[in-house]
Amino acid sequence: MELVSNVKMASFSSWARNDEKDCVTLMRFDDHLLFCLKQSYGPGITLRMSFEEAAELGADIMKLLPSSGRVVPYSERESARTNRFVPGTNLNIIVNITTQGEPFEEGVSLDFSTGDYETNASIELSTYEAWNLSKALA
Repeated sequence: MELVSNVKMASFSSWARNDEKDCVTLMRFDDHLLFCLKQSYGPGITLRMSFEEAAELGADIMKLLPSSGRVVPYSERESARTNRFVPGTNLNIIVNITTQGEPFEEGVSLDFSTGDYETNASIELSTYEAWNLSKALA
């Protein structure tokens, strides 16, 4: 057993209004970052990322959220959406704008898929949570 110290952690919750919330937990070690996505229904995923890869994902999220923390205007959304393929893993990461109604809200969705219908995970975040996640990934 080994005691691991100097780990910085942060958690970000989905905007679900029920008791079963999905969440992302980031664990920043000295030389890498773990991105853990827990889903209330279905399997979660854990990604080991370099700081550069984490910063790229953070930048993908930030493209959808200008400095105001609000989503980009409708006319700019298609160009802001990202679909990143991670070489050597078959992992596809899609960052997109999502909405939910009553009351109407806009947010950001993160979808992870390897194309085998077994390794699929996603989370929908409010603009506030997505903004904070992007800053933590940077």
